[in-house]
Amino acid sequence: IDPASPGSAAEFKAEARADGQPADFRPGEFVEYHSATAGRWIPAKVIKVNPGGTYNLDCKPEVPHEKVRRPVPKEDSST
Repeated sequence: IDPASPGSAAEFKAEARADGQPADFRPGEFVEYHSATAGRWIPAKVIKVNPGGTYNLDCKPEVPHEKVRRPVPKEDSST
């Protein structure tokens, strides 16, 4: 990866959450978002990491990091 290219690891490490910790997710990464409306975790995609440490997802802007997680693998129900 070219460190100078947009979305590179170098650019990612420069992003930070509001608590000063590095951002957990990169733009383009698939995540799950805890929707209060749906009452469950729903699939989403990170569009942007905001300067304050929130995420713009394909389903909602300005989502705090506490409401975003890596996708949980689905259990195989065929066994």
